[in-house]
Amino acid sequence: MRGVLAMFPILIATSARADGHAVKLTIGSMTSADDLNVCSLLRSDTKDGCKRLSKRSEPGFDAEVFQAGTKRGIHRYVLVVTAGDQRMVSPSIDLLAENCVGETCVTLDAATPTVRTVAIDGKPGIVLDVVAKWTADAKYQTESLVGCAPAGESWKCSSADFGRCEATVGPDGALQTSCGATGNITFGP
Repeated sequence: MRGVLAMFPILIATSARADGHAVKLTIGSMTSADDLNVCSLLRSDTKDGCKRLSKRSEPGFDAEVFQAGTKRGIHRYVLVVTAGDQRMVSPSIDLLAENCVGETCVTLDAATPTVRTVAIDGKPGIVLDVVAKWTADAKYQTESLVGCAPAGESWKCSSADFGRCEATVGPDGALQTSCGATGNITFGP
């Protein structure tokens, strides 16, 4: 029972939708990883694997994408940004690979993370966009993103879960979804 309760918040987080007029953003800070192994921050279980999926250099910072998890457990994706002597980890995008309630199961078929540079509040930033393909009674896909940029002396991130809506991110951080929701990746109100 303890394992089921531990997974419950993730199920709620991954089922939110971006319907309506404005994209709902969650704003948070990056976690310092200066002297820590990034994978030790990401693992939710001792059996979790962890690997770097990509690395790219941008003017003023380097960005890496890490993924941790197990085949049937949580798949956790994060951006790792190195700017000067700071190494920071974004809030995660968590996907539950398999969730069965009774005889009904939802299974993660594939997740595709992509990274692109955008302006966030007028500053150069980076976005991790994860499109997940699922099978339940029918096949469908979901999309989530986290965008990070400098904010004063540190970096902040803004994240959104679009549910089954597809999202488009412009170079200026403008968001538009297939469900009609719009907005901007921002750290302000």
